[in-house]
Amino acid sequence: VENCRRLGIDTREYLEDVLTRLPAMKTSEVDQLVPGNWLQAQQGKRARKAA
Repeated sequence: VENCRRLGIDTREYLEDVLTRLPAMKTSEVDQLVPGNWLQAQQGKRARKAA
């Protein structure tokens, strides 16, 4: 949670997304959920929606 705050991530949005996705993920995919990686993916999604 503290890493989310440092990166300016809405902790509620992050936790809801992570806790929803985590049960279906493979161990090799878990690094996608690290706050820094998660933020980059979210920014990419938002950029594609804006285009």
